[in-house]
Amino acid sequence: MRMDRKIAALRSVKEGKTLISPMHRCIFLFAAAFAGSSHAAILIQDNFNDATAPHINGRAPSVNLVNSSSWVASEAVDAAVLDGSGQLVMGTNFNRTAGISLGADYFTTNPGIYELSYTVTHPEAYGNSWVGFGFTGGLNTLQNLTHESNAAGPWLFYRASGQVNVRPNGATGTVTLGTDYTGGAPVTFRFVLNTLATQWSYDLYVNDVIQDLNGGSAGTSRTYASGANPALSHIVIGTGSSGGTGISTGDNFTFSVVPEPSHALMLVASAGMFALRRRR
Repeated sequence: MRMDRKIAALRSVKEGKTLISPMHRCIFLFAAAFAGSSHAAILIQDNFNDATAPHINGRAPSVNLVNSSSWVASEAVDAAVLDGSGQLVMGTNFNRTAGISLGADYFTTNPGIYELSYTVTHPEAYGNSWVGFGFTGGLNTLQNLTHESNAAGPWLFYRASGQVNVRPNGATGTVTLGTDYTGGAPVTFRFVLNTLATQWSYDLYVNDVIQDLNGGSAGTSRTYASGANPALSHIVIGTGSSGGTGISTGDNFTFSVVPEPSHALMLVASAGMFALRRRR
């Protein structure tokens, strides 16, 4: 019997095949499930590559698996203009906000771990005016993200001077990052918002490097106080006139959900049952 197995194995290798035992198959599926659990699934995305109008108001994002909402923005000024080359042009001499509605209480009724990312390029260090993005509880397109009608968060603003400020709410709780960024190079910001726990928390990555959101305190995550989770309804971008005016660009606006580990464990359990049946 052992000799027959050896001959079969040698024949399989010769024919370019691989013999995988049920147990090895289970281990392989476990590894695949565990690795896959850390990959975010895109829910909403806009790379601004298929521009059909000079502005984004009323424009459907490239991908929207949440609902049928389109961008809502001001058309009066060039605060969010498509340039036809796959970028969003943002004039920071205006206080403007553009966003996509997720619906009221989206994160309460759909608890999970969510990622929101956006890439911003300031062509030069032209002053303190800024481009911002994040989560809000409302949408006033004629105001910037500090206004009470665009309250909640988390959100951030990236000044053309290179400074980055992060806020858990509309106009309070500012944390200034310890690193300034250079104009002319794209900078990718990514919020990770966890609404699974009773008290929500969030992290921020800049060019895939996690940031300290506690001002030097222990840990990098920022957690909302008990009973203080924000009421969120929109994902947004915006501009703020704050000394110095110029034109910046944005790209790769992406809203994703990270599959819960339980989904991966279900796959592992299925793989284990499959392996046991094969061994019987």
